[in-house]
Amino acid sequence: MDQFRSLFGSCRIPKPKGEKDVVEVDLDSDHVAVLYRNQFYYFRALWPREEGEVKVAVSENDILNILKSIVDDGNEKNMEELAEGAIGVLTTLDRNKWAQARKQLIDHSEGNMSALEVIDSALFVLVLDDYEPKDIHDAASNMLHGTIRKAKHINFKEQEALQSSIPQEYYQAGTCCNRWYDKLQIIVCSNGSAGINFEHSAIDGHTALRFASDIYAETVITFAKSITKSIYTQGCSLRSIIDAELSQSSTMPNSRLDTNPKKIIFDLSLDLKNAIRYAEASLGDAVKADDTYVLEFDKFGKSFIVANKLSPDSLVQMSIILGYYRLYGEIVCAYEPVLTKRYFHGRTEAMRSTTMKAVELCKTWTSHSSTKEAKLNALVESTRYHSALVKESSGGKGVDRHLFALKCIAEKRGLPIPE
Repeated sequence: MDQFRSLFGSCRIPKPKGEKDVVEVDLDSDHVAVLYRNQFYYFRALWPREEGEVKVAVSENDILNILKSIVDDGNEKNMEELAEGAIGVLTTLDRNKWAQARKQLIDHSEGNMSALEVIDSALFVLVLDDYEPKDIHDAASNMLHGTIRKAKHINFKEQEALQSSIPQEYYQAGTCCNRWYDKLQIIVCSNGSAGINFEHSAIDGHTALRFASDIYAETVITFAKSITKSIYTQGCSLRSIIDAELSQSSTMPNSRLDTNPKKIIFDLSLDLKNAIRYAEASLGDAVKADDTYVLEFDKFGKSFIVANKLSPDSLVQMSIILGYYRLYGEIVCAYEPVLTKRYFHGRTEAMRSTTMKAVELCKTWTSHSSTKEAKLNALVESTRYHSALVKESSGGKGVDRHLFALKCIAEKRGLPIPE
């Protein structure tokens, strides 16, 4: 539960070489940062806390109007001009390079420091992508790293003549630069498809998944209530998942809370603009080298696996190891992060999935002389052995993190490390 404190208002701050990045959490955060076409905005969404009580200051209709205003403003400039100032792409750099670029930003202008503070302390970044994914695979790819789309500069010849910066014949018009990877991002496309991309240092996957699940469940319940209004005369019996008190600022006379959207402006030097171009080029190479495909397996599911007294997770892990072996004929080291959330501040334990039972599974299933019974027995044994290790790891009996911590301490103190 402790991780939920770091879900909102948190940001990973890059530090120069020799120092470790830090995760800063603003427990009093009350605003949302919005990113649209490489431009940053923000609006106040919560009232200042009083005695720990949180009140929402904007209604759904308020948010709709705010986002419409942001989109209208964001569309006033052409993408060619906006690509030059896409500072979000700097968060994709190597952490040392990003730390240097961030320092340049701050040193160049006090306004840049204030702008970064607004983004860092925001509850989260709402990313609006002016893009419609073609299918589920394209949607997953967009949520993971955005899209790549090169467009030609209209004024390329003028740019060369001015020599104000390194001339570029093409600019990046995809969504890959419309990101801020140091924070929790809720990404929404123009067709309504949405996803989450989050900074892993502060929270683990199950925390972000719980957040996404609650939002999804709330939308289902809200829809159910809307279609049963004529049935329930005293209100629907379905309880809301998300319970937040609304105290709408826009309807209050003389309200001192300004919830109108504000634009965040950065003052960029020539060096910073060039850094953005270099970062975009490196990101483009990385994205081009990656393929994202969503596997929807519909032959059987959890119910069938559990009915045969096996763990769905363990079965999937053994299938991955077996699948790799059948392709390349190699047994590779694999590990699975296991939650240790039963403990205070618990994160994960690294459970090594490649066991001798898994090796036996691979050899049995790829042998022409193996019977169906032998294959089934190898699958059952390897899967159950994996499940037992998962149980031990979740109970704090894993050794991987402990040994790694000892190794780090030894390196820090200059002690010999066993080979």
